Amino acid sequence: MIKIKEIWFSDDQIFGRDEDGRIYSQSLLWYPRLQVASAEERGNYTFDSDGIHWRNINEDISFESFVYEDAHKGINIAELNRLNQEAVEEVIKKAYHKYKVILDRGLDPGSLLKEETVLFVGMNPSFQESDSIHNGPQSKSYPRYFNRIKEITEKVNKELNTSYPFAHQDLFFVRHSSQAEVLEMKKVLQDFFNAQLSISKKLIENAKPVLIVVANASACSVFKALFENQQWNDDLGAYKVMIGESYVPVLYTGMITGQRALDNGSYESLIWHICYILKKHILIQKSRL
Repeated sequence: MIKIKEIWFSDDQIFGRDEDGRIYSQSLLWYPRLQVASAEERGNYTFDSDGIHWRNINEDISFESFVYEDAHKGINIAELNRLNQEAVEEVIKKAYHKYKVILDRGLDPGSLLKEETVLFVGMNPSFQESDSIHNGPQSKSYPRYFNRIKEITEKVNKELNTSYPFAHQDLFFVRHSSQAEVLEMKKVLQDFFNAQLSISKKLIENAKPVLIVVANASACSVFKALFENQQWNDDLGAYKVMIGESYVPVLYTGMITGQRALDNGSYESLIWHICYILKKHILIQKSRL
């Protein structure tokens, strides 16, 4: 893991230098509190073992976030900030103050998706009290979930002797651990949540995934409504879904971690099914050479 030892700012960027002298940067659009902070406020920070903290403005940046790709296809962070602020104003007007607490955490659209990955799709990012609060990718969000994806990645690539990259995208960007409450929020803030779906749809299409795994029942329902052109394929034992201009195989499955996670047999079956579909993909690619 990198460890930033020095930081400085330009008008619209934060820069960091690590222990080896490498320089990284991120757009301040990810960090709206820093973007509007004074020079004195920006200079009032502390380092700890994994990040930088501005206690006076309630902002945190993990060291890991400096290696995220700064450009993000399909996402305008300033627009996310605006959407989030409008939603805050709406819940205040409607006296849904419990939702304001959730919205004040900021939105997490995830990190930039690489093309031609195996893409895991979830419902929304969870939130721990130790997480930082801002609009942008959260490096510490639900690590157990990503560890399971990493485990699946390693098993599949070992079985196939490949190096397929795996990625993750949530359909909604609101950071909350209760999906039931997120769905209740959606009823109150329909335009706000539809705007998030529009962005996530564009991100998924831009990624051009070779396979999609939608992991949990709520996400499956939302995904099917978002991508309606679906056809069952007997050869793959999966749906083929029109994503952008191409049909992509999609596996619908249960949660990967947590109390309602797949049992061991279902988990191994999922890995087998991913391998089976990717073998087909490899054969198709070879036939085109």
